[in-house]
Amino acid sequence: MAESGLTNLSRAPFCSETILGSLGSQITPTESFYIRSHFSDVPELDPDTWRLQIEGLVSNPITLSLDDLRHMPSSELVITLECAGNSRSYVNPPAEGLPFRHGAVGTARWKGVPLQTVLEEAGVFESAREVLFEGADVGEEEEGGTTFDLPYSRSLPLQKAIHQDTLLAYEMNGESLKPSHGYPVRLV
Repeated sequence: MAESGLTNLSRAPFCSETILGSLGSQITPTESFYIRSHFSDVPELDPDTWRLQIEGLVSNPITLSLDDLRHMPSSELVITLECAGNSRSYVNPPAEGLPFRHGAVGTARWKGVPLQTVLEEAGVFESAREVLFEGADVGEEEEGGTTFDLPYSRSLPLQKAIHQDTLLAYEMNGESLKPSHGYPVRLV
């Protein structure tokens, strides 16, 4: 699964970093944008059946399709992303993790629905403090000698989640997201 403009770092999970010469323009071409997978299998999702569920501390739990999101008011922003492990191998060679040099960074034009719009529609309770996001990618995690199959997940403090620039992005550089970049929707 090699992409042009990338140096492969691992196959399972597939991870690659941008060749520094590809970072010469303001926008990193999609085929040169770094890839950080956490599990070996990238899910193959059908855009017709994929759904986003908003539930928990909300007054109006909702389920949205990709078409629902595309019909909502959208924003387009140029945003730079950097993996937390960028420059890891130069600062302190990792005992664990990937040996990212300096190429786990890229700037893209992202288009999507402000997360704030979706959370307002769901009616988030005042008592909510964090928003938990679970991806479709599932893999093994070990804790205390027990192995669990868990979805990749992260949380954001509610104040960051409702910021106008936090997007549920469905396009990157003018095209639908690729599976290696979070298809069909990625939190940016």
